Amino acid sequence: PIDSAFNAVHERISEWWGKEVEGSSKTLNDVFTVHFGKTSGKLKVAELIPGKKITWDVVDCYLDIFKDKTQWTGTSIVWEFFTVGDSTEIQMTHIGLTPDKECYIDCEGGWTFFVTQSLYNLLTTGAGNPGTGIRARVSSCGRMYEGILYAKEDKIPDLFSPSIFI
Repeated sequence: PIDSAFNAVHERISEWWGKEVEGSSKTLNDVFTVHFGKTSGKLKVAELIPGKKITWDVVDCYLDIFKDKTQWTGTSIVWEFFTVGDSTEIQMTHIGLTPDKECYIDCEGGWTFFVTQSLYNLLTTGAGNPGTGIRARVSSCGRMYEGILYAKEDKIPDLFSPSIFI
């Protein structure tokens, strides 16, 4: 149902996006911060139309592994909800996250995972896949590795095989 999808996106962030969430996202003008190890985003609920639309303005961020650590600041994340037959369609657009941004490829992969897998799993099975690390691609000796990157001081969750530790 559309109300369940809407509420999951804006009230259950720690169940599908980042496990570490400070603040509230439930009402207009609320401010909340999502942490992924050293990486974080501070967002303000700028628009809230129940069952239809949510806009989060990124008021501050720290993207630890990139040269430009604040490239999300000033962007907006827009969620729109539509009834299609007996289902709900969710459209998410990160306005300002463009291909010229240093983090674009990694962030696109992260959003794809969190929206199409973690949020979807929360809505369909009751359990999402929120992260503490960040999704990344790492190149070493001509090989490309893709997965979740954790800083040394991050708490690493229980991992399933196969896992690579570097």
